[in-house]
Amino acid sequence: MEYTQAEDDIQAIRTYFEDLAESNAAQFDASTLSYDCLDLSSLSATQCKSCQMVTGVQNVYKFKDVEANVVEIHMALLRLPQFTTDILITFNNTLHISEGSSSQLAESSSSQAAWTHQDFLALVQSLVIVNESLFG
Repeated sequence: MEYTQAEDDIQAIRTYFEDLAESNAAQFDASTLSYDCLDLSSLSATQCKSCQMVTGVQNVYKFKDVEANVVEIHMALLRLPQFTTDILITFNNTLHISEGSSSQLAESSSSQAAWTHQDFLALVQSLVIVNESLFG
C-alpha cells in the first residue's frame, strides 16, 4: 500500500483500522482492544522501520443481514518509508455469528479452531521481503 502520512505510527494503524471498519459497515460498531509496537529485531523483514499492531472487535453486517456478526480483528502495519510503502496484514476471527446471519450454516459445518494472537504474531515475524524491486 502507499505509505500513509500520519502524525505517528499509532495514528497510521488507527487510520487503517478505521478504514476497515468503514468498509465492513462497522464504523459505529468498532472498538480497539490493544495497541502494540513490535521490536524490530523480532522481524524477519529487516527493511521495516516500525511495526505496529492492533487488536479490535467489529460488529460486521455480512451481505444484507439485519444482525451483525462479532469479528475480532488482528492487524499489523509494517512501515517502509524508504520505499514509501506500508504493508498491512490482517487476521479475522469470528467470535459470534448472529442467529439470522447468512453465515450461520457455514459455522455449523466448520470445526476449525480460531487463529490465536500467537499465530498472528508468528506470521508477522516470519514475513520476509526477498526482492525490494517489488516497491518500484
